[in-house]
Amino acid sequence: MDTPTTISIATLILTSAGMIWTYFYGISKVKKELSLEINKLWELSTEQGNRLVRLETKAELFWNTVGSVMSNIIKQPIHYRKDELMDKLVPGHERELQKASVEELMELKIILKDELVSLQELKEPKSLAYALTIAYIDQVLYDKGVLKGECV
Repeated sequence: MDTPTTISIATLILTSAGMIWTYFYGISKVKKELSLEINKLWELSTEQGNRLVRLETKAELFWNTVGSVMSNIIKQPIHYRKDELMDKLVPGHERELQKASVEELMELKIILKDELVSLQELKEPKSLAYALTIAYIDQVLYDKGVLKGECV
């Protein structure tokens, strides 16, 4: 072999080795950086999940604390269906909690919204109990997948 051919082959081998080294080194470097970023994202998503769980727990604690009081404010002896639906919504009443169906929740929401309009016109203080109960019903419906982020 003559010298120019040897130099060309050596250059080709060195260039190829350099390209392969750069390629695999670059891939390993990018892979390492991506792994670090994925770990950071995982930690952030876990933290956000924990915050959501704490928020849900606080909301449930709030409702469990004030739910029976609001139920007593809302219930009326002349409106049997509303009373029955409120008993299904509020835990810890006379009978064991019967879960209200989606249809029953929607029915109760309609009843409460209709009554809330007249209470707001009269500036009744118990309209707050109605509004909070409607918001809780919306949350239950959202949790069941009926509402998709909107309040009906």
